[in-house]
Amino acid sequence: MPSRTATGLIFPAFLCATFLLASAYGMVLLLPLATEAAGGDAADAGRIQAVIGLATMAAILAAGHIVDRIGRLPALALGAGAVAAGLLIFAWAGDLALFMAAAAPLFGLGWGVFFAQKLVVLATITPPQARFRRYTLLAIALMAGFGLSPAVGAWLIALTDDVATPFWTMAALCLAAGVIYAGLARPIAAAVLQDEARAALDLATAAAVLASPARVPIALTFVSACVFSGMHAFQTVLARDQGLDYADFYLAYTAAVILARLALAGRINGDNAYRAIAVLYFVMTAAVALYLAVDGMFALFIAVAALFGLGYGASSPIVQTMGANESSAETMSQALQILVLTHVAGVFGFPLLAGWLLTKVGATAMLSVLIALSAFVFLLSLRAAMRAPLKAARPVA
Repeated sequence: MPSRTATGLIFPAFLCATFLLASAYGMVLLLPLATEAAGGDAADAGRIQAVIGLATMAAILAAGHIVDRIGRLPALALGAGAVAAGLLIFAWAGDLALFMAAAAPLFGLGWGVFFAQKLVVLATITPPQARFRRYTLLAIALMAGFGLSPAVGAWLIALTDDVATPFWTMAALCLAAGVIYAGLARPIAAAVLQDEARAALDLATAAAVLASPARVPIALTFVSACVFSGMHAFQTVLARDQGLDYADFYLAYTAAVILARLALAGRINGDNAYRAIAVLYFVMTAAVALYLAVDGMFALFIAVAALFGLGYGASSPIVQTMGANESSAETMSQALQILVLTHVAGVFGFPLLAGWLLTKVGATAMLSVLIALSAFVFLLSLRAAMRAPLKAARPVA
């Protein structure tokens, strides 16, 4: 057994590695700029993100099999190395064909392995009642890296006049994350609370998960991820067309997410989770609707970013925790893999539609679709909140 001090350092070290890897992942938001530098446009950026998404989903499906062979933390370290390799190609190649054939698949495969297992790792060393707080803190680390890196990237581009600079920089941070994950393998193995079930995802366990209450947070995750990707993937284009700076949006969004998650950490439990989700999704819907009225107004632009950060950003870890707590001990790993699979499908798949709408129809049409999707998840979460008091309390694994 590890010492008390060593055990206490596991979670902070895991958060540090997650922050570094999320910083590398934040470069997805600068892909439109890298694509333009290579002679492409928003539609090309959407196609590259779709390739990343397909690779990510493939990695999520395979992640359990990888974990069963080499272990969770070595798998995370391997994933960090693949993300770094993808970033290095984005920085070095400057060619759309290489972006599609090499950089995007490597990036997606690495991120998929990490994304599929990060929640499971914490769930195996955290009792159910503590997951709301730890998942919220994990989400803060993710958002801090993901949200701050585009702003840092913009500063590095301005400093060096080279779009490749932030990709080189974030690749180095990603490699550092891999080293930390590798070093945590033994301490985390010693801290696991119970014998781990098989991690591989198959049709039988997927059917069991989708027949369980975990199907509700899985559905919420998919649709809200579509809304998130629509607001974020093309913010560089949306903001520029209104004479605004996309970096300001990302900074305001990130600050709101971090502050909201800090405020909610420790305040959410199994009794009020769906009510909190419904309220936050209502705020998200209002934020997307307000974007239609921005029309170059900086103050409203920042307000929309902050409201969207509160609505989507604060709800995400609560939904993830419900995905873990609404599943059984035998299927928790698979439930979380399906949850992140649907998240990735929304984040990387929706830009295909969003890019087409933005290029062929216009920003208003794209935002109208996002409003409809936001309203849907609000109503779905409201229904779950209304049904929750009717459920008998039951222990969760």
